[in-house]
Amino acid sequence: MVEKTFLWSMHYFRAFAIINIVIVHLWRIPIETNEEIGIQEIIREVLFHNSTIYFIFISGFLFIYLKNKFQLDKFYINKLRFIISPYLFNIITFWIIFYYLDLLGLYSYQSIKTNLVSSIFNGSVTPHLWYIPFITLIFLTTPIFIFKPQILNNKFLPVLFLLPLLGTRTGTEITIGQYIYFYPIYILGIFVAMNFKIVLIRLNKYKALLFSIVVISSIILFITYIIYQNGEISQIQNSLYYIQKLAIIGIILPSLEKITTNSYKILDQIASMSFAIYFIHYTLGRLQQPFLFKYLNNYIPPEFWGAMTFLFPFLIIIECIIIIKAIKKILGFKSKYIIGY
Repeated sequence: MVEKTFLWSMHYFRAFAIINIVIVHLWRIPIETNEEIGIQEIIREVLFHNSTIYFIFISGFLFIYLKNKFQLDKFYINKLRFIISPYLFNIITFWIIFYYLDLLGLYSYQSIKTNLVSSIFNGSVTPHLWYIPFITLIFLTTPIFIFKPQILNNKFLPVLFLLPLLGTRTGTEITIGQYIYFYPIYILGIFVAMNFKIVLIRLNKYKALLFSIVVISSIILFITYIIYQNGEISQIQNSLYYIQKLAIIGIILPSLEKITTNSYKILDQIASMSFAIYFIHYTLGRLQQPFLFKYLNNYIPPEFWGAMTFLFPFLIIIECIIIIKAIKKILGFKSKYIIGY
């Protein structure tokens, strides 16, 4: 059993995860006009797509790492208060915003064409909110690993970790294939937490191999995007993303484990606010991107668009932190019901 001290490594890894997610959602450029800009889009997808894997892994890890504090009623009540409540507030607010912007002809957004009730159940208002109704079902089943821990000692458990190699992720649609792809990653997080010290030793031993896996899988992904430019993520690519992201986790966790104090204040803030940043970053970014694109089209040569727009997600993160702090200042503890922080 690992000591239940505060894990700065996992805390900073949460910051790393949300930064990756913001980048993949918001590192966009105006309509592609040449091959170079197409390459920039591919680089974004290869390096940052499927960063949801990090969040799923962290959720599983922290659930079992903090199991000594587990109380069934408190677990579900907290999920209802601090996940479902802010989710409902944000998805309804975003739906209303985009609905009226579309009605006024100021901003066309296809997702508001679906009714609000349907949007709530599938998280379809914005491409990132699908994760909340998806993870809710996982949270509903999670306590079984507390009350039936022998499940995690099953000799066939490693077979479960092979299922994501089938590449059954279905974009942002909540399907059985989605659970086949992501649920094993959640359980893998649980498994790593249960054997954390041993896993760290093994990861340090094979760091060179893990680095090679990241490089090779990324190169293959890059090639697949060059060959197949239809904009759809294939099952093979999803399999490669699973391999790539697990190898990245294997490299980063041992490196972050050396941090035992709050050495990086900005990462601490991002990590602490990661859930709130997750809720608001996409809408905040999408509402500002038309102004950024207009500026780029009018004043900046296309060859500089990639580098300049890479800074945009970080600007949005800063804006998110300012907004979150303001909401926290005004509402105090009640802000958790609105933004999850």
